[in-house]
Amino acid sequence: MSYTNEYTEDFTTGNQNGNYFYYLVNGGGDPGTPCGSVNAGPNQDDKYIKSVFTTANPLFFDPNHYYPGSGWLNLAMVVYFADSGGPLPFVSDITNYRMTWRLRAKNLYLPPRARMVQWIQGHYPPSGVNVNYERVVGTIGEQLGFGGSAGRNVVTGVADSGWVDCTTHFRPLDSEWRCMGANPTRVGVPSSGNSTIYGCAPTVSDFFGSTKSATKIDTGIFFIFGNAEPYDTAPSEAVTGELWCSNVTLDRWS
Repeated sequence: MSYTNEYTEDFTTGNQNGNYFYYLVNGGGDPGTPCGSVNAGPNQDDKYIKSVFTTANPLFFDPNHYYPGSGWLNLAMVVYFADSGGPLPFVSDITNYRMTWRLRAKNLYLPPRARMVQWIQGHYPPSGVNVNYERVVGTIGEQLGFGGSAGRNVVTGVADSGWVDCTTHFRPLDSEWRCMGANPTRVGVPSSGNSTIYGCAPTVSDFFGSTKSATKIDTGIFFIFGNAEPYDTAPSEAVTGELWCSNVTLDRWS
């Protein structure tokens, strides 16, 4: 058996699909609104896309997964599968796929409680909730030079990582993935009054295998800020610097 490529996006060719967003506070708009993509955005470059993080334009902190979930988070880059209107093919079972991002960190600073990980989200039909997992082994941050294990950084800053192929294997092992859970306002039974509910699958294998009947499968790169007191207060420190991407591939094990 070997890997077969199912999708490649090479930003150096200029033939991009425009589905790679970075999320910042957008000029008074709704927090989390995509303020740029590879085809239209203030930080577009001819040879790569880049997300620029500054204290003047700080990240929007998504509160859906703070304690007892994984923590406050922000999407640095995200790509959608076909069932969410994105360029990635429809995947009947993401088990044992792999995704590789060619990335470069430039003067990128992560506060001590922050980690950079691959994330995947999908609707889990057996319970009707949205399930999110973060990769805790061989994280994006580790591969870019922040070191550590399970998302715990050894250094807080990388001046220039050079171009690095950062690969995530979607192996169905609970030791390699952590369910991100939800904050207390986002748990329960989905209803018309509170339709966006988050939870966990019994195992990551159950979740990966359920993608054949799931909807809105997304994946990407997250910054996650570990929980701290008070749990419902957004982190005071910001990620700063730049994250560049020149290539994304999705391969199937067969």
